[in-house]
Amino acid sequence: MSVIQMKDIAVRLLTPNDTLDVRIFDSHGKMYPDLRKALLAQAESVAKRSLLKTPELTIRDIYLNGSSASYFYHEKSDLDVRIEISHENCTFLTQNEILINQLLNALKLSAFPNSRFEVNGRFVDIKLNTKTFEIMGLYSLLQDKWIIEPRKDITRDLDLNDIMEEYTKRFYDTKNYMFGMLNSGKNKTMEGIEEIEKLYQDALENNNVSIREYVIYKLLNYRGIHSQLQELFNDSLRDILSLPDKPITKVPVNAENGSNASPKSSPDVNTDVSYTLPPLYEIKI
Repeated sequence: MSVIQMKDIAVRLLTPNDTLDVRIFDSHGKMYPDLRKALLAQAESVAKRSLLKTPELTIRDIYLNGSSASYFYHEKSDLDVRIEISHENCTFLTQNEILINQLLNALKLSAFPNSRFEVNGRFVDIKLNTKTFEIMGLYSLLQDKWIIEPRKDITRDLDLNDIMEEYTKRFYDTKNYMFGMLNSGKNKTMEGIEEIEKLYQDALENNNVSIREYVIYKLLNYRGIHSQLQELFNDSLRDILSLPDKPITKVPVNAENGSNASPKSSPDVNTDVSYTLPPLYEIKI
């Protein structure tokens, strides 16, 4: 990927469309009823099945967020649906938000291990969490209204050269970090694996800090640096646990809304389990 290509992508990420996505919203910014109904049906199905054994966990709201709920969508942008869960009545669980989000992701993965959701031919990324942070638009599917109104001017004060300089620095810093890990053999230790996991986790958390961080994150993700970090984690942990290198059932651990989860299997079936970081959000440009 050339510097010119990456700069073109950055310009696209920083440039708003004239209108909201006309495949989702009408000229008044209202979501089309049929689409809203379809997204709600899928989200409620995911929540009902995922939370079947924990009735104390209830739905607070269901949102559309991400680029499709903003002026910065692309033709191939996914539909990001977030099911916000209330856990105040679940007194037998820790109140630590990070741990609860890990549990929610584990419950969803257990209920829908290989499911792909689509509406009108577009991928719907459905996640459960306890609080939805958003720097662009946030549309409530339950209330059928904007919670956070999308704005065109959120990238107005960003400098393209600054974005490209910071993206390039982080790209090579991460590449050098991974090279150093492999060269020193530190990735073969639990300390090294925890370091890799933290770097991966920090990338996810910083994504929502500001629009500047969001754009840099998207550029790095598009370039594949996060998937390389994920692969280093998975390979290193597999080696240290001496897990077989063959097709396996993947179970996420301690990443964004991730946690250890065990797949269901019958007593007479042998299931090899790999502990792996889940994929980051797909780039939407």
